[in-house]
Amino acid sequence: MTPDLSAFGDVRLIRPLPGGHRNAVWLVDTPKGAAVAKSTQHGPEALLWLAPLQAAARAAGFCVPAFYRTGPGAILSNGWTVEDWVPGTAFTPADMPGLATRLHAFHRHAPALPQRPGSQALTQAPLTGLPPAIADLCSAALIPFADQPTQAIHGDITASNLIHTPQGPALIDWDEARCDLAFLDFIHLRTGDPTEIRAHLACEIISGWTVEPVYAQACANRLAHL
Repeated sequence: MTPDLSAFGDVRLIRPLPGGHRNAVWLVDTPKGAAVAKSTQHGPEALLWLAPLQAAARAAGFCVPAFYRTGPGAILSNGWTVEDWVPGTAFTPADMPGLATRLHAFHRHAPALPQRPGSQALTQAPLTGLPPAIADLCSAALIPFADQPTQAIHGDITASNLIHTPQGPALIDWDEARCDLAFLDFIHLRTGDPTEIRAHLACEIISGWTVEPVYAQACANRLAHL
């Protein structure tokens, strides 16, 4: 998928980047230097929804790449965004527990937001697209959280979405951000309660059944044996 980024001005494609499991990602060159172009299924309202949440992450000490704009209030063109390139070194799973204090601060700073346009909390997600047996597994895993409160979260706090920089940890890939169960942001930082692990697997199955079927099936197999 070759993007048309002409709306962002003088942007030159360099090469596709790996790691975009559900979206295409390109390294590009701009007058300000290297940047990253990403495809997205989100509309403009859902992208603008991120602004106060990303501000909360910055207030907690995370570096968050800024979006390029095509005009006042516009950060989307032809299904693509462009954002700052973040140089640094990759996180490893062993680095994740050290983020706990900063991540708790991010959640404290996070504003009370309405649900992100086009998104749903885990406990509200429909299971109709799943095979009946897998839908039953996911439903059972979510029962303990049916009445739990939700808040704005990043939604995909993994080592692959964090970068060590001299200014502190950079938090990238906000595609899964939404209002949802807070523990989902901590699932890769701690050993985890079995109940939370099962609910997280249900989340991965529900969100990935169509777009990442092999991975979603692997999660279903794991859930069936927990």
